[in-house]
Amino acid sequence: MRGPEGAGMADGLTGEWVGYVAAALLIAALSSARLRMIRIGAMLAGLVGFAQAVLFSGDWIAAILAAGLAFVCGYQLIDALRANGRARLSGEERAFAAAMLPGLGRAQLRDLLDQGYWMDARPGDILTREGEPVPHLYYLADGGATVFSAMRAVGHCGPGSFVGEVTVLSGDPATGTVEVDAPSRLWCAPAAKLRLYVDHHDEIRRAIESAFRRTLAAKLVASNRRLAEG
Repeated sequence: MRGPEGAGMADGLTGEWVGYVAAALLIAALSSARLRMIRIGAMLAGLVGFAQAVLFSGDWIAAILAAGLAFVCGYQLIDALRANGRARLSGEERAFAAAMLPGLGRAQLRDLLDQGYWMDARPGDILTREGEPVPHLYYLADGGATVFSAMRAVGHCGPGSFVGEVTVLSGDPATGTVEVDAPSRLWCAPAAKLRLYVDHHDEIRRAIESAFRRTLAAKLVASNRRLAEG
């Protein structure tokens, strides 16, 4: 049988390990790029920290602080779930989200989409001009556009492509001229407004930049294929 000292030592070691688990959960939460995962991890860290303080250390100040952390994160998670439930997306907006921004919640998507608007474009409409600042970011939901460089056709944008993604966030001049070549449906966001918006929404910026990289990679593959065939 263990004596009182042995039992106290075992409880102390258990309490230390529970504290380590709480710290590890908090570190893992803060390592995530997604706000929801940060909140979930921090809430779990708060719950474990509360249990450690109540059951092992007897530190009621630590218990109150840990409970506060768990409560705040839990409340934010519930509030985000409610916001997602209230957000409404049209069919073309859901398709846009699924193709380009699958990691964002519905409320975040609704907020981002509200920074721009949907429009129809006709053949001959110019979306960007080579050497001039990109005025808007476009998402091509339907239709098509031709990319020109030095007045030569060098590429094509089809449904599911961004237009202007190379320089829209930097404000640098467009690398090519993009002309609509078929009746098209576009989501359009003013460049200056979009830059200001993503500067204050880090998670959305990361999601957009990831979508830009995928779009550019797909365009590069398509361009290389055309060169090989030609």
